[in-house]
Amino acid sequence: MVNPAFIPKTNTPEALDSNIELQAFIPNPTSKYERLLQRMCPVRALKIYLNRTRVVRGQNRALFVHFVPAKAPRPISKATLGRFMMAAIHEAYFILDREGEIVQDKPSHC
Repeated sequence: MVNPAFIPKTNTPEALDSNIELQAFIPNPTSKYERLLQRMCPVRALKIYLNRTRVVRGQNRALFVHFVPAKAPRPISKATLGRFMMAAIHEAYFILDREGEIVQDKPSHC
């Protein structure tokens, strides 16, 4: 069931009523190479995330929630999600030792 507060980028009746279905890269890996590829699978990552955040999210239907001890989890804002994504991209480039290639404040769709 789609969250009623969700507004897709393309705000049409078709987009509002559609489900997103992700296929696993390699659902049943049989070789070492396939197991390595499976580690990059967004379906696998989403399943792990949902499992690890189940207790924190509780009854909250939002996929991404901000957790502060002693407060109820609340959905994070688009801006916060954007900052988290930029931080993750920055960290990935840093790990690859390509720090100089990052362009700050560049929209993700460019």
